[in-house]
Amino acid sequence: MIQDKCQADTHYVHTEDVVPYAILTGREKQVLRYLQKGLPNKQIAGELEVSVKTVEFHLSNIFRKYQVRNRFDLLDLGI
Repeated sequence: MIQDKCQADTHYVHTEDVVPYAILTGREKQVLRYLQKGLPNKQIAGELEVSVKTVEFHLSNIFRKYQVRNRFDLLDLGI
């Protein structure tokens, strides 16, 4: 469950605004699972046998869908 953060910290989204996990593509879900394990982009790329740029592309899409700026903000959502 996502908890509302301090009102002044506007880069967090409210629970009702969070995109469901199902909206992610299959590849985005794979990238997210590796991200949750703490793997850096280069290692994620190796696991998925894609380039680091491809991983960055998928992360960018995930960040956009969840309205966050980086992996730390995403993980703070409890995703």
